Amino acid sequence: MIAARDGSEVAADVARRARAAFAEPTVRFAVVGSGPDGFALTITRDDGVALLSRLCVDPTVTSRGLGAALVADAVEHARRAGLQRIELDVRETNVRAIALYERAGFTAVSDPWEYDGGDRVVTWSLDLEPSTPASGCH
Repeated sequence: MIAARDGSEVAADVARRARAAFAEPTVRFAVVGSGPDGFALTITRDDGVALLSRLCVDPTVTSRGLGAALVADAVEHARRAGLQRIELDVRETNVRAIALYERAGFTAVSDPWEYDGGDRVVTWSLDLEPSTPASGCH
């Protein structure tokens, strides 16, 4: 999934970045069939902001709402953890991902900047309201 998402990059570079990303995150998986068919990887930064570091959906099961479900789950997980904001970086050419994040309420908060490997990305952010317990729960 990661290699498909990251395009034609060298496999060793993709593996190196994946190992680094999986060092200390919260990982949530989506399963459609025998899965996993997608995952969202979220890290809590030192400044108390959640970073949605990776969002991957198997290309064979796209357009089924898995990406939206994973984003919603990451947002809710960060909200329940008491974080005030969740951020992510997305390639400026990834129009499908940008549309997904806009539908989820994220807004662009940076100009395009050069990421590792020369890709130009934009930082997106969503302010989180504290979650409130359901009626009768304390």
